[in-house]
Amino acid sequence: MKAVRFFNPLHVLASGDVTEADIDGLALFRFAKHPRLAPKIQEMKSEISAFNTIVKAIKPAAERLDPKGKDTFDLGNFWRENEVGKGVDAFAFVLRAVLANSPNSIPPERVFSILNDTFEDDMDSSYADYIELSLQLQFNDRTRE
Repeated sequence: MKAVRFFNPLHVLASGDVTEADIDGLALFRFAKHPRLAPKIQEMKSEISAFNTIVKAIKPAAERLDPKGKDTFDLGNFWRENEVGKGVDAFAFVLRAVLANSPNSIPPERVFSILNDTFEDDMDSSYADYIELSLQLQFNDRTRE
């Protein structure tokens, strides 16, 4: 998820301005080729300066603290306030796609399936390293086919 951390304005404050290279990093997502999203991703490049300006307007951490010392910055409110009409409409549009993206869970599901097929309830006392080795060997054998 390093490719999308620039959508968090606090990360941008800490690490520096968003660049075109950051936006080009979205290419590793399959949705980057979608006909409705690809133009928006390109449009984000023209909104970089507006986004960086909005991020720099965020109060410093010391000024955002409540009386208990908790940071009052709300990421959801930041995006709701800047979603429309602030010059970062494409950022907000692409952010929705990023948040809706679901990572593929097939490999972990395959491992648990192998675990359930290999080890019965009466084998719970097996050593963890034995179970791990067995799962790795079986997983690797099945994925080579």
